[in-house]
Amino acid sequence: MWQGYKKSGLFERFEIWTPKKPRPDPILVGVNGHSRHLLARWGESDANLVSFDDIKRELVRRWYSNEDIGGEDWNETIARGNRTEQSVWGAGAAVAVSTFALVVLRSFLGVPPEFAFPIGAIIVAGIGISTFVYTHRQITAKVLKSSTLMQAITKDDSHGRDMYPATA
Repeated sequence: MWQGYKKSGLFERFEIWTPKKPRPDPILVGVNGHSRHLLARWGESDANLVSFDDIKRELVRRWYSNEDIGGEDWNETIARGNRTEQSVWGAGAAVAVSTFALVVLRSFLGVPPEFAFPIGAIIVAGIGISTFVYTHRQITAKVLKSSTLMQAITKDDSHGRDMYPATA
């Protein structure tokens, strides 16, 4: 099959993907730009073969979990790994600013500390958590758009679907 695909000139290059474990068996992938197409699988029986969609889902799961994918550009790996750290810094800044604002507001309103502290703590915690979640989602969306691997998975139009959601 590989020789037939080589002669056809349909693909820029070919990749053989092999797992770290002895099972499942390797696959032959044809590459055009960022699109990858499953061309052949080595295997003893069809019942034991993993589908290309399952392979892509596992790659997406590993991407969202910041696990090693292999073959990924170093800058993409760094950007993917820094999503949480950047979100924590953003949430910390929001907590600091909101705490300062509540202290100033409390002094102007003359609210007693026994009421201001618990209410302020709840408000500040809510602001910190919501800022973290919002920032993490925004950064993830930006990194997804720039990730060569994720765009290759999205552009694979064998089933005409949108980006796979995280499964973990």
